[in-house]
Amino acid sequence: MTVVISLAVLVFLVVAAVWPDLIAPGDPLAIHPLDAFQPPLHNTCSAPTNRAATSSRE
Repeated sequence: MTVVISLAVLVFLVVAAVWPDLIAPGDPLAIHPLDAFQPPLHNTCSAPTNRAATSSRE
């Protein structure tokens, strides 16, 4: 069983190296670099961000 898994991983790596568009199609540089670092539009987390201020150490 481990031989089959090992061979499958090796085949996957060879295919990814020879034909990368098959695994991850598209241009990895298609997004503008400054657009990649935009902050989120809103905070979806309801938990407080400062855990030290909300801890109950006494």
